[in-house]
Amino acid sequence: MNLKNKRKEQYESYVRKHGLSLFYQPWYLDAVCGSPNWDVVIASRDHKDVGVWPYYMKKKNGLSTITQPILTSYLGPHILKQFQTNKVSTQLGFEKKVLTELVNQLPSVSRLVVQGHPHWINWQPLSWLGFEQTTRYTYHIDLTQDIKTLRHSLSDKTRNQIKIATEEITIEETNNYNEIFDLVEPTYKRQGSPMPFTKQQFETLHSVLNDYSSHMTYVAVHAKEKVAVVYNAYHNGTAYLLLTGQSDKKIKGSVTILIWKSIIEAKERGCTTFDFEGSMLEGVESFFRSFGGEQVAYHRVSKASNKPLYLLFKLFGKI
Repeated sequence: MNLKNKRKEQYESYVRKHGLSLFYQPWYLDAVCGSPNWDVVIASRDHKDVGVWPYYMKKKNGLSTITQPILTSYLGPHILKQFQTNKVSTQLGFEKKVLTELVNQLPSVSRLVVQGHPHWINWQPLSWLGFEQTTRYTYHIDLTQDIKTLRHSLSDKTRNQIKIATEEITIEETNNYNEIFDLVEPTYKRQGSPMPFTKQQFETLHSVLNDYSSHMTYVAVHAKEKVAVVYNAYHNGTAYLLLTGQSDKKIKGSVTILIWKSIIEAKERGCTTFDFEGSMLEGVESFFRSFGGEQVAYHRVSKASNKPLYLLFKLFGKI
């Protein structure tokens, strides 16, 4: 077994033992990155693994970058708590040492851009290593609440949209990746944005999520026409809103009622959290907020290998 495969085997054991979220699962990373394109660095103490940082690396225009894979909102470091102590100072010192060790093991690249999981709070040690940070936000809905409370938490506008859409729209489940992709694609076209993944890439992920029984997908039907889709993945008690889409025949409330259906279904499937996966777009944020979830912060950290590249990234956003 080569060293990379040995690390991945070690990492798989860590993920399984500590119940890491969907995006950290090796099978998920295989699907969204391609098995050869992701790797992991691991920190150990006394023959025990105490921290991991899985990463995806790609090359563009001759520059190597560690970045987020497609359809992966959170990745980055995961560090264990020190159960031997209740001293905050001890834990923070431990996190500094482990995080520094993980960074020092990462390959040398032109740029690194990573969005960490909301559970990762202490990014400060990275600031001393030359990283920059931006706070981003998502919304979480607590699914341990009863349905009456969840409904009451909706904004008046959203509650009314659901009521009206219930009379006009039929909801169907689908497992057809072509159908899902074809409903998502027009949304990106209307925004003037290219699709961030190909149909083949989506088919690969969809197939894997099917294998693990980890997705639920709903389509809105209006006048016998499929007009919207919401694609969710769920794992280890959390449901994630991966994709939404509308055909060019935009029917008011079609996505809203599908998200509401997803929230209720996630609760019935035993999930305790529904994660909207965030957006920094003002219009999208207000839409997500209208479902009554709690605002949750997470970190986006970045670093360029030298000052000229840093200035280019700051000027153009990406290369």
